[in-house]
Amino acid sequence: MSRPSFSGFSTRLTLQSIFIGMFLAISNYLISWGTSYLPISTSSLLLSSQLAFNLVFSIAMVKQKVTFTNLNCVILLTLSSVLLALSSSDDRPLGLTRRDRWLPAVAGFNLVLGWNLAVAGLYTQSSLCPSDHYE
Repeated sequence: MSRPSFSGFSTRLTLQSIFIGMFLAISNYLISWGTSYLPISTSSLLLSSQLAFNLVFSIAMVKQKVTFTNLNCVILLTLSSVLLALSSSDDRPLGLTRRDRWLPAVAGFNLVLGWNLAVAGLYTQSSLCPSDHYE
């Protein structure tokens, strides 16, 4: 039994796949760096915001209808992150003074928020790809 060849891969599709792979590699590196300087409560709140970004992008780009299930999922998972944030007392990295952790925390906050926006847009955009690429 022979394996199917990659004859259906055009140069354009190959370059797009390489770009998406590089984008995901860089964004995953930045998210891991960004969350390492944030308290767990802040990190969980920011990471749960990706659900809201996914919902907004899918409404705007894919014209998906807002259903009770979609909205319920976003609300409940965001509320669970809020509860985690409220129950944490002091989850900051040890050994850093308030001044030493301010700049990395701001950078981490911006990196995580930017990652959420970028990845939510990428996931939504990937649903718009023509299905003939996958045949």
